[in-house]
Amino acid sequence: MNLENVSIENAKIIADKGMECFDVNTISLKNVYFEVKENQLMTIINGKNMVLDEVTLGDGSGSDVSISGPFTENIVFQTSGIEEGKITISKSVKEGAVSFK
Repeated sequence: MNLENVSIENAKIIADKGMECFDVNTISLKNVYFEVKENQLMTIINGKNMVLDEVTLGDGSGSDVSISGPFTENIVFQTSGIEEGKITISKSVKEGAVSFK
């Protein structure tokens, strides 16, 4: 069973390890501040319909994002504090499945 329809808004998340999203659908992170001790901020495998809008990072926070899985689609980074160069997209992800606005 997939995790679906999760929305996190106006939140501050402080953690040792980053977020792991496996087989998720319709996830929205809006105005979320992350402070993660490890380099890996987020791992997304087969994520669908995800929007990361106004995501910001604390000083020294991990910022690496890994996206993989052949079923990954419609991942959107909007006004994100995550640098595009810190996002690794696997060859298994279909072209156009991840966008930056």
